[in-house]
Amino acid sequence: MNNPPIEGNICELDGTYYSVKLHTVPRVGELIDLYSFIEAADGKAPRRYYQVIHVVHELRDVSSKIPQSKHGCHVVTVFVKPSRSKFFKLGSLSSG
Repeated sequence: MNNPPIEGNICELDGTYYSVKLHTVPRVGELIDLYSFIEAADGKAPRRYYQVIHVVHELRDVSSKIPQSKHGCHVVTVFVKPSRSKFFKLGSLSSG
């Protein structure tokens, strides 16, 4: 995991989203087990189980004429739908 974190958002289709840092970009069809510290702090169930349905990359070019652009920009929005896959139970490493 030597790659720098990628700014990202996990977005439900109803507009609910969670800001995350990614080391790799999820692909369509993959499953996501999200633990939300925000939901936990609010006393809500913190676990969210999703399937990736679409991935959008937001990029900016780099120009030597614009110093602010020298680091570039890569933000990934991962659109998801709820999932009840049996693989969440089989693949669980921890409870958060």
